[in-house]
Amino acid sequence: MKLLRTLTLFLVLGFVAVTGAYDYLATVADTAMLEDAMATSLGLVARELTLTLPTVERLAGEAEVARVIEAQNHQGTPKVRFVGETEVQTLTPESGEWREIRDGRMRLYRHLGARTLEFSSSMTRIDAKRRQNLIRAVVKSTLLVLLGSVFAWLVGLRLVGRPVERLIAHARRIAGGDLGRQGHHGQGELGQLGDEMNAMCERLAEAQARVERETEARVRALTELRHADRLKTLGQLAAGVAHELGTPLNVVAGHAQMMAKLVADGPIADTAELGRDARTIGEQAARMTVIIRQLLDFARSSPLHTERVELGALCQRTLDLLRHLPRSPSVSLELEAPSPVWALADPAQLQQALTNLVINAVQASPDGGVVRVALSSDGKDARLEVVDHGSGIAPTDRDRVFEPFFTTKPVGEGTGLGLSVAYGIVEDHGGHIALSSEVGRGTTATIVLPKIEDHG
Repeated sequence: MKLLRTLTLFLVLGFVAVTGAYDYLATVADTAMLEDAMATSLGLVARELTLTLPTVERLAGEAEVARVIEAQNHQGTPKVRFVGETEVQTLTPESGEWREIRDGRMRLYRHLGARTLEFSSSMTRIDAKRRQNLIRAVVKSTLLVLLGSVFAWLVGLRLVGRPVERLIAHARRIAGGDLGRQGHHGQGELGQLGDEMNAMCERLAEAQARVERETEARVRALTELRHADRLKTLGQLAAGVAHELGTPLNVVAGHAQMMAKLVADGPIADTAELGRDARTIGEQAARMTVIIRQLLDFARSSPLHTERVELGALCQRTLDLLRHLPRSPSVSLELEAPSPVWALADPAQLQQALTNLVINAVQASPDGGVVRVALSSDGKDARLEVVDHGSGIAPTDRDRVFEPFFTTKPVGEGTGLGLSVAYGIVEDHGGHIALSSEVGRGTTATIVLPKIEDHG
């Protein structure tokens, strides 16, 4: 409604300005016309007397001239008098006929021989007419303001106010996410604007649907990419797991043979030995179950599902899983977690990101050494540092290590997805990965996540 008030104000001001200018010009014209009429009247009397008075003075003398002038003054208007020489020099030129308005009177001067006659008439009637015109103009302007305001408001409300309100409501619905087509907004430019807004909503709805489809496709592709990366890592773990499962399988097979021999020899005399064999088989079977469960948990693909996670325990599970990784036998994995740190995270996906960083650190340490995972908290952030003392990253490659399919490893030894997938997972958790490296001295990859307080 602010627009309607503004339009009404400008229209009313326009009315007042136009009528005020018209009344002013009309008043000036009326005043000029009345002054011209008064000047004409003065001129007629002046010409008549200036022709008559010399004859009267010649025939009857100066006394008769004075009587004629007095008789004229008794009639009312105009007043006639002789002016003195000093006054004439001050107020008039030396010759001719002229007039002036002074002290509320119009004065006409005409020479009569050596003397000058003044013919004057009061401007009271003209001033009264001017005041009357002024009062009429004020009254008319007031009526115009009132009537114009009502008219402009009603017309503006219909032609501007309501269409603008509908457009505002439409814009608010668009801001709230409602992209449905609204009703007709009226005629004229505002109606065209409403139609364009409807067309814009249709285009936005189409674009939104297209973005949603593309986003879903991107999410599916990203999920598949992460699952593929996890399967790649799973393949790297397979050789170590096969070796890790070989020992408990041999133990199970040996004790099973011993139990079979005890049973085959006849009645079992030593049940304690049979029980020890059974317990050993159970322990080794449980050990194999844990290893296989770790691999299955790691390989399973699932959408992001956050929960309260104690990062120290997650790091420990990750390192336990990676101890089966084929690597240089001189590389050892260490964890530094002095105190519990909690975060809101998807444990499976965060474990995948940490696994990728640790595997990169192990592969970057061909000469052995220690790969250390350090957990700490800094203000509102939790920090997971993966530190190696390997070959480091060249400055020319440092800005590209998180690009998909970029790798510095020989062909067949890396896909270039590990760091890219880890970067995406950490970003999905509202964090980021910081990387510092020095060629020949090692690399530190830091996962920074928002931490939460432990409330038990």
